[in-house]
Amino acid sequence: MKIRIVLPSPFHGQVSPQTRTSVQRLMRSGIADFELLEVRSSFTSKARNAGIDNKETHLVWQKHDGFDYVLHTDADMAFSPESVQRLLDSDKDIISAAYRRRDYPGDMVAGFWDEQRGAKFLPWDSSGIQRVDFTGCGLQLVKRHVYEKLPYPWYEFKSLVAKSKNGTEYGYEVGEDIGFAMKAKQAGIEIYVDCDNKIQHLTDWDGRGNMSGQAQNAGVTFDQFSSFLLGKVDVAKSSLDAVVNDCFKNIQQLSKVNDELAKENEMLKEELSAARAAAVVPAAQAAQVEVKG
Repeated sequence: MKIRIVLPSPFHGQVSPQTRTSVQRLMRSGIADFELLEVRSSFTSKARNAGIDNKETHLVWQKHDGFDYVLHTDADMAFSPESVQRLLDSDKDIISAAYRRRDYPGDMVAGFWDEQRGAKFLPWDSSGIQRVDFTGCGLQLVKRHVYEKLPYPWYEFKSLVAKSKNGTEYGYEVGEDIGFAMKAKQAGIEIYVDCDNKIQHLTDWDGRGNMSGQAQNAGVTFDQFSSFLLGKVDVAKSSLDAVVNDCFKNIQQLSKVNDELAKENEMLKEELSAARAAAVVPAAQAAQVEVKG
């Protein structure tokens, strides 16, 4: 079984360290034969399409070979190999892990779609594997035959027009993930989210976010997260104290060795001086004998 990992990243190449670690752990897990395609593009739709057909999106005829599944992820996700194994075990055509919305962390990026009202997201405390209208691509597993069945481009942004209850028309945009889900639904392909397979949607990996956001994404309260960090600080401080103590002991031992070497040096000086003095006396006596003769 071969799985192609598609990781879109901006042109500046900023992928979070947590995401890189997650991908590396997954590729070493032995779950499947993994192939990583990191596609740099500011357009995520273009990057995802390029990942499906090995960056040959300029071809009219698309060839789908070399993989059984495509695993989509993003540059700001953190997950474990077990999360991917759960997706595989579900044996669904399209299924995603659950992760929080950044702007509304009480919701997950999955739900139902109404062309009049837009998206209705599932609450974060939902459970079980649920059939939905759309999911995000933060960690989404798709079987190959889905792409063989759907028309190209699979992922694209869409501009839609809807009517409110009073009949007023308004326009809105949807991302490439919902665009893909719409195509799949029209083709009769079901989409699922595993609400119990919760992963992290990172917020402050680049140092510009806030700790409370990361705590929410980890599924804990800010106080719990703060306590966790303080515990890590205490452990680090204890380790540092132990290192400092060891260094201090080493310095003391070196000081003793230095004192002993200094004493030995003084003794050698004294012995050298005595030897020189002993050598000078016979030389002076010899000189006197020569003068008298």
